[in-house]
Amino acid sequence: MPAVIGPVHIAGGGVSGLATAVLLARQGAQVEVHDRHVGGGGRFHGGWQVLDNGLSPVDALEELHGLGLTGRPPVVPAHRAVLLDAFGGRHEVSSRAPFTYFLRRGGEGSLDAWLREQAIELGVTLREGCEAPGDAQVVATGPHRADGVAREVVFASDLPDTVMVLFDPNVTPSGYAYLFCLQGHATFGVAQVRCLRLLPAARQVAWVRFRRELGHTILDEIQRVRLGRVCMLLRETNQPIGEIIRTCGFDSESHVSTLFRRHFDCTMRHFRQNG
Repeated sequence: MPAVIGPVHIAGGGVSGLATAVLLARQGAQVEVHDRHVGGGGRFHGGWQVLDNGLSPVDALEELHGLGLTGRPPVVPAHRAVLLDAFGGRHEVSSRAPFTYFLRRGGEGSLDAWLREQAIELGVTLREGCEAPGDAQVVATGPHRADGVAREVVFASDLPDTVMVLFDPNVTPSGYAYLFCLQGHATFGVAQVRCLRLLPAARQVAWVRFRRELGHTILDEIQRVRLGRVCMLLRETNQPIGEIIRTCGFDSESHVSTLFRRHFDCTMRHFRQNG
């Protein structure tokens, strides 16, 4: 690597910016990463994303190591999936080698956090909540315009590990709907490249199709897991009920009170006193 005078400034603290910072720092460069967001992850909230492993004869993790990103990133290999078609068909597929790796974006345990930790250990300076200098040598701020859009719901789940994808031109004529439940974390979404105005309707249709597979709606699953956590905190802590509700991801105490009484036939206060 040729000698670098002064620090290398990188605009953008996402995956590409942090990976570049790690590789440059390993070569002895002084690096500063500038990110408008604080804490890393930007617009991501812990949802699952895919690292394809079928586009090359070389395993994707080996490719990362070959680029200089050592250590094992926080990925989950996928060997099985359920593919749903437009005619009500259900197709289970499997492979000996992982056909993809799942990784989370944003938050603890994410790819972003893994790269940030490496960058800090290598002495990279992270400047967050600020704009990069105009003469930054590396610009890694992402595209100015999205080629497609995904609407996602990220939630905790105790479902068995599930990789399920719906291909239906009536739902997503230029995309797909998906449900990824892995290690207690779940992501449900609808991705579309064109016809973005159809996304809200596509999402509703996809919910109905996944309900047929799961036996209940995604919303039912979210509420079931959250209410289970409410029960645990009521039994095992002295936290105020309002604080428990917010901790478990609910916004309205009156709404949770109604749900709780419907599911357990008692109030949260009574449950705490007699649970």
